[in-house]
Amino acid sequence: MIQRVQTVWMALTAALVCVVIFMPAVSFSLGGADFDLMTYGIKSGPGPHSGVMLVYGGAEPAGEVVTSTLSICTVALLALAALLPFVTIFMFGNRTLQARLLGAEFALLTGGVALLGWTIFSTWRNVVAAMSENFFFSFFPLLLVVAMLTNWFAIRGVLRDEIMVRAADRIR
Repeated sequence: MIQRVQTVWMALTAALVCVVIFMPAVSFSLGGADFDLMTYGIKSGPGPHSGVMLVYGGAEPAGEVVTSTLSICTVALLALAALLPFVTIFMFGNRTLQARLLGAEFALLTGGVALLGWTIFSTWRNVVAAMSENFFFSFFPLLLVVAMLTNWFAIRGVLRDEIMVRAADRIR
């Protein structure tokens, strides 16, 4: 039964995590150049590489985005957190496995919140605190907390279905 309400909650969880992956967490400017801190690295604003060179220490970067190990781990964790609800939707025949996978999704989202928070803090501390002219937080990282809430609603729906099926089995 794929048309259950928890399917909507799982799809909404995956969609919210995808939005967080592709939207900026923080915007800041250094030396007149604008930057966006994405989950996958620091992306320069409009213009040819001038801003990225400031972050990169004056060296010419390989591309438009400067990444770090922390940002790669963050985007990998969030990509897994975006993929798991879609896999879980099709496990509707085994509700206990579905509930366990949603519990793992909750753990992934918690880790994603922690890693993204650490990424924002370390970027502020290392790059922006000394030289930044502007530092603006985005509301997009808060969508991870909303995704945790929708995931919790999905867990409740799956467990409610399991209780209902067990009660029907007892009646027979």
